[in-house]
Parts: sequence; structure tokens; C-alpha cells
Amino acid sequence: MNKKNQKLSVLIFEDNIDLASQWAQFFKREGITVRHAMTVDEAVTYCNQIEFDAIVLDIFLKNSAGKLMPRAGITLLSYIRNTSLEKIPKWGATVPVVAVTGATAKMGFDPLLNAKSIGGYRSIEVLRKPFKPIVLHDVMIDLIKKSQETE
Repeated sequence: MNKKNQKLSVLIFEDNIDLASQWAQFFKREGITVRHAMTVDEAVTYCNQIEFDAIVLDIFLKNSAGKLMPRAGITLLSYIRNTSLEKIPKWGATVPVVAVTGATAKMGFDPLLNAKSIGGYRSIEVLRKPFKPIVLHDVMIDLIKKSQETE
């Protein structure tokens, strides 16, 4: 985790380029360094290179052909939380995560509740789209502060 006077860094895992750009611009105005990934492979590469202070992750993404990739965000979340895997940095076990989706609960499955159970209730928050960038920012900053208090 970054200390108080250092710049925060955030990974945005989102397939909607307009949304990701909107969030990234807002974060950058707030002095936060941002990386944007659109695939699990790209996100994992970033996670192996950079220790992020938080991750914003969309649960359902589409690939470049427009095909839905169900649970891509859950796959990434499960991967970074499993620090017993050889290449996963230890910080992944507790990095604050804000899981986002536009999907609603259907047939007894709530993607946000599922993300919370996989991600760990103490280090994850969930938001249902749409929301304003300030809401995402505030939730993320609050989560980072809570995680720093428990260190």
C-alpha cells in the first residue's frame, strides 16, 4: 500500500471504453495514477508489474468481437485473491476492490453478492451501474482508508 503522501494507483478493469475513460479522467484530476485493462490477461500483467492501491472491476465484460465474457471480473478477482499461485503478488490477497456491474440479480444469482463473497467482505465494495464518478471515487477512497487502518 502507498503511504499517506504518495500518489495512489488504481487498476480499472472495464470493457466500456467511455466509462473507463470517464472514471480515469476523474481519478487523474484527483491525483490518482490509473491503468486500464480490458482483458483478464492484460489485468494480470499489470498486477504482476504494479502494486495497486485499489482495483475497480467490472464483473461482466465483452471481448473485442462483442461477445459476452460471463464472470470475467469474478475470474480476475479469484485469481488475484489466490496468492498461493506462483506468480500472484501477495498484495492481491487484500487489495481493496470495487466491483461494478449493470447486471441485476436473476434466478437467485446476484453478481455483486457473488463478488463480495469471493473478494472478502472487508476489502470489497460493490456498485450497480449507472453511478457518477464521484461516487466510485468516494467508495474507493473509503475502502482504501479502511484497509490502511487494519494494517
